[in-house]
Parts: sequence; structure tokens; C-alpha cells
Amino acid sequence: MAQFDNVKFELLGESEGVRDWQGLQIIATFDNDNNQPNITTSELTFSLDMGKKLIEHIDNGAVGIGNGIFEGVDFEMFLNTPSTDVFKGIVDLADDIEVNREKKEVKAKLLKLDGLNTFANVSEAITMGLLESEGKFSASDYVDIPYIKETQFDYFGTAILTISIFQIKQQLQQIIKDIADLFADTGGEAAGSLSTGLVGAGIIGFGKAASKVIYFAAMFFVLIDMVKELIDTLFPIPKKHRGIKLKTILEKGCDFAGYEFIPSSMIPELDELYILPRKTEAGRINIPNSETGLPVSGGPLYTLGKCVGLVKDLFNAKVKIVDDNKVYIEPLKNKGFWELDSAYEMPAIKVDIDKYNTNELVGTKVISFTIDNDNYWDLDNYKGTSYEIKTLPIANTDFRKVLIKGLTELTFPVALGTRKKQGSILERTFKTFAKVADSLSVIFKANNDFFGTVQAESRDRLLRTSTDLVNIPKLLRLTPELKMKADNRDIWSAKYLYDKYHYVNSFVEEVANKDEEDHLNQYKVYQKIKMNASFEDFLKIINNNIATDEDGNRVVFDSILYNFGGGYWEADYRIQYQYTTNLKETYTEPT
Repeated sequence: MAQFDNVKFELLGESEGVRDWQGLQIIATFDNDNNQPNITTSELTFSLDMGKKLIEHIDNGAVGIGNGIFEGVDFEMFLNTPSTDVFKGIVDLADDIEVNREKKEVKAKLLKLDGLNTFANVSEAITMGLLESEGKFSASDYVDIPYIKETQFDYFGTAILTISIFQIKQQLQQIIKDIADLFADTGGEAAGSLSTGLVGAGIIGFGKAASKVIYFAAMFFVLIDMVKELIDTLFPIPKKHRGIKLKTILEKGCDFAGYEFIPSSMIPELDELYILPRKTEAGRINIPNSETGLPVSGGPLYTLGKCVGLVKDLFNAKVKIVDDNKVYIEPLKNKGFWELDSAYEMPAIKVDIDKYNTNELVGTKVISFTIDNDNYWDLDNYKGTSYEIKTLPIANTDFRKVLIKGLTELTFPVALGTRKKQGSILERTFKTFAKVADSLSVIFKANNDFFGTVQAESRDRLLRTSTDLVNIPKLLRLTPELKMKADNRDIWSAKYLYDKYHYVNSFVEEVANKDEEDHLNQYKVYQKIKMNASFEDFLKIINNNIATDEDGNRVVFDSILYNFGGGYWEADYRIQYQYTTNLKETYTEPT
């Protein structure tokens, strides 16, 4: 049984006052396949000079000296021979502490500053409003995302309008012919330009010709109004909403929290992902510099923690803190990053009861983006929004006996965008009308340039919406020109994310191991197994939870409760073991 006669403490310059430390337990929990643990501890009682200084630290907050109870106090527990950190972090004075002022004692838990739980707590407290008020974003951090607002197409109304334009065009051409015939009949000079002929007709004063000219003018202005109306319907002016790159939020937010975000080379999509946050005002052609592109209060991405959580969910990733302040968000498929051997070999342990992780397999998984019901085009272009994965036995004779049950849903709190496609046949036909309207405008020396309007700016591959407002934030994968790629739904969809990142969670061998890495999720599970272990063993496993047993099998620790005074740990762990090959996956992508 391990003895720690050389344990030393350090708190506010004091080394005496930690009572009953031999009963201290540190719990390392490796949540969700993460090989870096969340660290929690049992309570310690601080007395003597340590207790006095902690009470003084708390009371200082009441008179404006420091942050008082809401500021942790540095604490270190170490072995001085050999020099080894047992614990280095802070005393957590804000987590249900007990203060005995008569005895000058404080009972509190410890908190590891470089732990995942610390980062999670800090990131949830950092809002976009806080970052903005602290000047962490500049105008150059935002982007103006162009979009086209197109209402649901009224084929019947547009068809009538188009036919009317065609009929008026025919009438105008007939009027021109009639006027030309009048010139010929009266011996008038019909040579030269049409505009010269019309002016000549007015001078000659033929009543019949004059009435046709007046009728021509009236019909011409009707035509112009119709053309303008059709332009507004088929060729709306591109507007812009201000947004921001998701990666920029991660970098700025982590920096403010005292961390450094390290982009993963295994998630190249982060360089192309932009957040279009909730918008309660219509977009504009020119957006003032004072406007931000940040997620708004009440939205699903308003805190740094929510943005980190989105990245984790999208790419089936976990967070790891390295060197105290470097934040990595790495996908589980990056096995070389996550599964570093701890060099710990588990001693021979006799365990009579085997359990299996069958409870982790559900019959149906659904991965989906949120639907913005206010945007007709997202409903009309549903494919890519959802992907369903069902796991079944390869062979079964009675479905009632199949024990694979349940449903899990992973829904991202953002919507996909719909791409504006190249001009339809109707749009291309309309360009002919635009040319005719422009040629007729010359007669009245009008400054219309309808053809130039519809040709001036390419609308192809812009974001397409049916409203100027944004209810559900969109997460768009865009080109450097802030347009959507032609194959957008092939490279950004629920199916895409499963095929590239989430497949590693499969219980089916050929699916989980399709990249020739061993990701099969079948395990024997052991819980609350007590074993003798030294503190040195604990240090080996604490940052890399992969070990081997006496037979060379891969062992994954899920949690370890280490008791310093007792010299043992109680562990939950699993050993990879394929207990079935009779599984298959089927896939459904709703359209």
C-alpha cells in the first residue's frame, strides 16, 4: 500500500493547514471516447494559516479587493522526493464551500485549471456580446454574404405577364409597319431611322399616323412597366447579410479566455464554413461598417461553448487541452491523435463477470440540420438536410426477436443553404424581351437598359432565400467569393458528415474500419474494478487512457477513482472484443 510521507502543499505562501488529505480522492473521467479526463476531487479541509488566508481572500471581495469568492486560489500538492506534481490547480471557492469562521477552516473542492471541465465552464460564460463589447472583433473579421430573395414562383401569373408582353410587342411591331405604310401612301419619306420617320409623320400632320403614334407611346409605356415587373420577379437585385467565419469565432473566443485554438488539419471544412446568424432586418446592398455578423442573444450559437459544441457535433470530434492552454478539436477518426499508448500494462486481474456494450448500439440514428420553415427554398430543396442510419442483423427470421432497439437523433442547430442555379428557360427567354424593350426605348430616347440589368451581376451560386429575414442561423460552406459551390449538397450535407466523420461509431466492421483503421465499437465492459496501483501508474494513465492487459489486448479506461491514502484505484474500463459479425447498416436520405 503506497505511503506518501513526502507530500507537500502550497497555498498563498503557506505549506501547513491541509487536513485529512490522506482521504483525498481524484476522479478522472474519460467522457465520450476522450483520452483527456475531466478531473474532479473530493473535498479538502484547509485550517491553520491556510484556512485564515482563504477566509481573508473571501472577505476581501466584500470590500472591493480582488474578486473574492469568485476567484480561485492557486493550490499545489506535490511530492518533493522525487519532485512530482500530484495536483496543480485552484481551490474552487464558488462550488458549495463550507466556512467555519470560529475554527478558521474552509472545506472546498479542487479544480484543475487546464482540465476540460474548466475550459467548458469558461467557454459557456463567454458570449458574443461580451467579445464584441471587449473589442475582440474588428470590421475585417466580418463578411458580407450575398443572397437572392426569390418568392415562391407564380407560374400562372408570370405566364400571363409574359404572354401579355409578347402580344404588346407584336402590336408595337404592327404599328411600326402601319406607320411606315402611311408614309409610303402619302409619298412621305420613309427612309432613315424609325425615330426620324415618326417625327416626320408628326410634321406632315397625318391624323391617322398621329393617332397611331399616340397609341404606340401608350402601349410602349405599358410594355416598359410589364418588363420592370417581370425583372423584379425573375431578376431580383442581390442583397447582403453580414456573417462571420466559424473558425474566427473559435480563434477570438479562445484567445479571450486565455487559450490558443489550434485548427485541425483533419477538419479542412473549417476554412470554408461561415455563420449567417439570425437576422430580424432585411439585407441591404451596402451594409454599414457598424453592423456585426455575430450570432445574436437567444440564438443557439451565442456562447463560445455552443460554437465549440457545434464543431464537436458536426465532425464527431472531442476537445483536448495541451500544454495548459492549447485547444484542439480533433475528430475521433484521427486515431493517431487520440489513442496514444500510456505504456501502462494492467496487472493480471481475475474478473468473473463479463458485460458487453450492447446498450450503446441503437437501431436507428438520424443526423440532421435544422429546417428553417420560413424559407420556402430550404423546404423545396430538402435533400441533404437529414440522413438515417439503421443497423439490423444480416439474417433474421422473426423481427420480434431482434433486440436492436431505439432511436438517437443528432440535430445541428443550424440550417443548410440553398444555391441559386443558372437561369431557367423562362429567364433566358425573358432576356429576349429585355432586348426588345431596350430597342423600343431608343424611340423615346429613354435611358432604359433592361438587358444590362439582367446581365450585370451573375446570380448563379448565390444563397437563395424566399425571405429577407433569417430565423434559423445558417452554416454555409462558401468559396472565397462567398458563393456556394455547384456541388454544394454533395460536399455539405448530413450524409457527407456521416460518410466522412461519423462512420467510426459503427458496430459494423466493414463500415467502422473502411479507412483501414481499427474503429470497431464492440467491447467487453468492466465497472468499478478495484486494483492496487501506484501514483506513478496513475500518472501514466491520466493523459492517455489506452493500455494493454497481460494478453496484449487493447484496454480503454472510462474512469479512474484514485485514493491517495489507500494506494489503489477503482476503474471502469473496456476491452475491444468483437462479439458479433451479423450486422449491417442501411441508409436513407430523404429528398
